[in-house]
Amino acid sequence: MVLFSRTCLALALTSSISLSAFSADNNTNNTDILDTAPSSFEASVAPQANTNHLVTSEASERAKTTLIAKLATIEFFSGDFTQQVFDTDHKLIQQGAGTMVVKKPNKVHWQTVTPEESLIVSDGETLWLYDPFIEQASAFSLENAVVNTPILLLTNESKDVWLDYHISEPVKNTFKVVAKNTQSQSQIESLFIEFSDVNLSDINTITINDITGQRSEISLKNTNYTTQPKAELFNFVVPEGVFIDDQR
Repeated sequence: MVLFSRTCLALALTSSISLSAFSADNNTNNTDILDTAPSSFEASVAPQANTNHLVTSEASERAKTTLIAKLATIEFFSGDFTQQVFDTDHKLIQQGAGTMVVKKPNKVHWQTVTPEESLIVSDGETLWLYDPFIEQASAFSLENAVVNTPILLLTNESKDVWLDYHISEPVKNTFKVVAKNTQSQSQIESLFIEFSDVNLSDINTITINDITGQRSEISLKNTNYTTQPKAELFNFVVPEGVFIDDQR
């Protein structure tokens, strides 16, 4: 499994351009504490079988409301990230680093620096994936990309898009996101967003579990929530001689 920019976004976009991005199956072989916590959480709030659906639904709505409120306070941010990818046996198989800039609505500049260079740029209408190694730039409609790739929920201002997702808070200040549609062919099973315990709206870690059981952990540092990003960061210019794979 290669780094986040080529898997968690690229695979989600190219494998299933439809309304639901995630498999909503909450049964997974991953024994990571974050992945197993939701079951314990739901059991604790629903001891009686006949109230399980009601209580769980209410808990999910509370978690969704809290998550939306946290994200609503973020208009833009930038920072560095480090990434670790683990296999199904929880062994580290790859790590890397890069920079990211996010701005609402739907603008992203995500650059992986090591171990291989790659770039993701969203201008609000088109999402570009650029791989300098193979000299190819792929273009996707952002309208489809946002609903296919829940990482882009960070940049979306529409509350309606959240109607398609189940949200839970298995650990305080950590939110799990999965799609309601169980028919998706997406490569992504679940997304976790962990916020700081100090600055409650600052994002610390983003964890992505794919359907093969691999886990990608993206840790943010040196984040800046006060400096307005430069507009040119979200304008991708195709380098000369680069092949364009236009899937819009």
